[in-house]
Amino acid sequence: MENKMFLTVLGLQAALSILTILALLTQPAHAESAHNPLHDITWVWSSTSAEVNNATSALASGHPARAVRFASAVTAENPTDRLLASQNLCLAHLARRDVTTAETHCRAALLMPSTALVIHRRGALVTTDGLPRSKDRALDLADIVRANISAAYGVTLVENFADPELRADLW
Repeated sequence: MENKMFLTVLGLQAALSILTILALLTQPAHAESAHNPLHDITWVWSSTSAEVNNATSALASGHPARAVRFASAVTAENPTDRLLASQNLCLAHLARRDVTTAETHCRAALLMPSTALVIHRRGALVTTDGLPRSKDRALDLADIVRANISAAYGVTLVENFADPELRADLW
């Protein structure tokens, strides 16, 4: 009788363990995004800067401290690379939960003028200089940066920068 009861308890514990594992595996995807500000980011690669690409790679693979080092090293004259570096610094500091520093870089990225385009190249989004070939579907880099900051930081900051009157008040 004792052995039978012991086996019953053991069986119930095993069943509960299996149910717990199944529950963890079937959590909805939005549960991850609540804890990870980089969950819904569209990654963009530079066609001219290894530092920007290293920062993007570090962010995409979950290494925000490494991304800060790479993005901080960007000294390019190219405004597109400076925009991507500012966006990467914004996102990296958000991922590190350093909101004050992140906000500085988010604002800088949102204030930078950009006419840069992004195209699909070998499965990745890459900046392009000049007009893309006719078969390439070009995207606006500034729109992607605004969407990324909105996804990671929040819509309010991005909406405030869309209003020229509020823009002056934020600085």
